[in-house]
Parts: sequence; C-alpha cells; structure tokens
Amino acid sequence: MFTVYALYSPSYDKIYVGYTSDLDARMLSHNKLGKKGWTIQFRPWEIVHTEEFETKAEAMNREKQLKTAKGRKVYLGFNRKEVRPVARRAHIRRLADAGSPECYDFCKYYAAFFSRSNREV
Repeated sequence: MFTVYALYSPSYDKIYVGYTSDLDARMLSHNKLGKKGWTIQFRPWEIVHTEEFETKAEAMNREKQLKTAKGRKVYLGFNRKEVRPVARRAHIRRLADAGSPECYDFCKYYAAFFSRSNREV
C-alpha cells in the first residue's frame, strides 16, 4: 500500500507533495530526522491531504498530477492565497519580536499594520 500526501508549512507558506509506503516514518523524517533535502529548510510540516494506492506506479502518477499548479488547486482544493496572509503575519511578527536588525523597521511597521487590521475585522 502506498500513500500520496501533501504537506504544508505554515511558517514558510510552502507545499510539498510526495508518496511513501510508511507515512509515519516519512513524517518523522520530514519534521525531525532528515539531514538533507528540500523539506528540512521549511519545518515544521502538517499533513493536509492523503490518498492511498495499491501500486507504486499509481502513487507515482497521482503524485505527478498533484505537483502541477492545477493539481494543487483543483485536486487538493488548497488555495495558498487564503493561507498566505496568515503565514506572512506570523513570520513578520516573529521577526519583529526577535528584534531582527536587518528588518527591524519593516517588521515593526507591518506587525503594527496587521495588528490594526485584525482589530477592525
């Protein structure tokens, strides 16, 4: 049995699609054990979609389909534009709270802006 899965990193607003025969072990690798690869840069990951297939070939075909822009939007029903502002706000607030010198003014301005817009909603 093979599982095709989609992961989302709310901290970095990234989507990752893959397949595996052991989802628990793969998630542990993505979030903790992995030492190299693209996904270690954008931890932590959350599972947002899974599908199971009998054969590896079926799983690979579905993974390929989901990796297209149409696949992410239509088949996963995952529109990053709905999630992106929340992720950006959280990232900007984290940088502002940490006092990051390279973006201090930028972060303080946008953190204040997002705080105001949240109160008005």
